[in-house]
Order: sequence, then C-alpha cells, then structure tokens
Amino acid sequence: MGPKYGIPFNNNRIPTSKLISDFESKISCIPSNSRNTARQDFTNTIKKFINTPAPLNADKEVLHKIKETKIFQNNNQDLLFLKADEGNKTVVMNKLMYEAKMLQQLSNNNFHKVFRYNLTSTLQQEIKKLTTDWVNSKFISNQLRRQIAKTDCLPPRAYGLPKIHKPDTPVRIIVSFTDSPTINLARFLSKWIGNNITPPLSRIRDSFALVNAISDLCLPADYILVSLDVISLFTNVPQDLAINAVKQRWHQLVDKIPVPCNELLKALQICFKAAIFKFNHNIYAQTYGLPMGSPLSPILSDLVLDDLEQHCLNKLDFKPSFFFRYVDDIITAVPRIKSQKCFQFSTVSIRDYNLHLN
Repeated sequence: MGPKYGIPFNNNRIPTSKLISDFESKISCIPSNSRNTARQDFTNTIKKFINTPAPLNADKEVLHKIKETKIFQNNNQDLLFLKADEGNKTVVMNKLMYEAKMLQQLSNNNFHKVFRYNLTSTLQQEIKKLTTDWVNSKFISNQLRRQIAKTDCLPPRAYGLPKIHKPDTPVRIIVSFTDSPTINLARFLSKWIGNNITPPLSRIRDSFALVNAISDLCLPADYILVSLDVISLFTNVPQDLAINAVKQRWHQLVDKIPVPCNELLKALQICFKAAIFKFNHNIYAQTYGLPMGSPLSPILSDLVLDDLEQHCLNKLDFKPSFFFRYVDDIITAVPRIKSQKCFQFSTVSIRDYNLHLN
C-alpha cells in the first residue's frame, strides 16, 4: 500500500543473517561483475533501515493492535484469517468449514481429480534436460539455463478465497506456483511470447484505457450495450487451441526468441503437465484447460480469445459500434434487434471452442 500505510516494524528485530543468506543464494542469477555492486546496494539498504528513527506514538498504537490480534489468533487456532475474493476485506472462517468448502470445490470431477503421483521431480528432470539441450545447441547461455531450471522444488499449492458476495460463501480456488518446477520456464515463455506478439486493437490495458477509448463515442439510438465474460477461463481453454494460437503467430516470434518453434512447443507441453497442485495431503490434477496459477496461462488464454473474437466478428452481418476486451471481460454495442440473434450465434461459436459465456 506504500510507505504511508506500511505496518511499522521494530528495527532491532530485522533478521539480518537470514536476509544475507537469502540474498547470497539468489545473487548467483546475476552476472558476476555486477554482484559486488548489488551487495553494496543491499548493505546500504539494510543499514538505512536499521538507522531509521523508532516508530512514532501513532505507530506504537498500531503495533499494540497487531500484538492483540496475534494473541487472539494464537488463542483461536481453529480460525483462519483470509482475504475475500472481491473487495479489500478480511474474512474470519472456521478452519473445518474452510476445508469443507475447499473439498467441495475439489470434488467436482469435471475440473479436478485426485492424482496418485507427485510430478515435481519428473518436471524438474524434464526442464533440466530441455535447458541442457538448449545450451548444447547454443540457443541459450548456461547462465540462462540456471535461471530457468529450478532445484528443490515444491508442487503448486492451492488455497481458497471466500466469495462473500455469493450465497453460502463458496471459495474460489487459487493456485500458487511459487517454488514450483515450471515457474521460471513459464515466466520466460510468457515474456518471449507476450512481449513479441502484436496485440489486437480490441485488447484494453485497464479501465482508464477503456474510458479513453469510448469517451468520444456516441451510440446510435437503436444500439444497446452488451457485456460478456468467460466462465473459469484457464480451466476452459483447450491446450490444443493454445498451441495453434502460438503456431499461427510464429512469424512474429521467429526472429525475437532464442529457440526454434519445435523447441518452444516442447517447452509449452512441459508447462501444461504442471496442471497439478497440492491441498492438505492430496495432489490434484486439472482435468482440462491451462494450468491455474501458471505465469504462462494468461498470455495463452489471451491469444485463444483473440482468435475466438475474430472468428465471431467475421461472421456477423453487421459491425458493432465498438468491441473491447480486458482478459475475459468483453464490452460491445450491437443493434437492439440483433442482440438476441447475436448472443445465440456467439454462444454456438464459442462452444465450438469449448468455452462458456456469462
């Protein structure tokens, strides 16, 4: 939230040894001639923090409230403090209730199933072999290989965010890929693809860009606004459509990324295998779609939706006043008399892509 709203921290309790240890373990990823400079900057930052004046009285009151909250948490181990799915709110939920809601979501065999094997070690080995082959073929440097291939990995972990705006407060499953085998590979692939493919004019960066795009538009009297969104985007995007979307745009990538097309597709397939996650003591696998939580899934989903919108728009017998999309949220304007037919047609076309609209 920024320095004005940061929770005050007791300067003399900073874990200096742990910070230095973590810093040294990560510094191997940067060029050797830059490490001493990084060490100096890191040391100066630590010293500056330690020498910062003690918290003001107002901050001490906040620290006191934090201490009371921690005591309450310690005395109520059966409660969980969770972030709400929407809105900047904190939800206090009984741990057994939370686990029951998570298991209810995970029991839906249309989306998840219990998996007997932990693929963490297998994925580590596959990425190690892939990146070693890339080094031997002089596609990437050995330094980049070390950045991509992780060791001592953990499976992705699932947790739930309560949907307090819905009846019975169901949870939205979120998957964290932190420390998972494919996270660094997925990050690099996402950058290689996302930074080098020209986005369509319909793609909107944020709400401010949308306001700028439509501020001067005037709708005809017989037009209405229509908004659409895709249900559970990542778990509904077919992997073969994602692969085809990348293949169709290879001409934009061929001179921009270090590996050839067949190696890029091989890397994508490894990332698709990471559609697994752990909750409690069980490993679950997605039954369909792109891996939830993977840094690669947003850009691939975006490419598939780019293809889908062109497929739909090219078949309409009229031109919408405008058509804008932010991730899976769409806003457009169509003639009122065409709206129902347009929706029916779009629904059929979208089902051809195995997607579902709200």
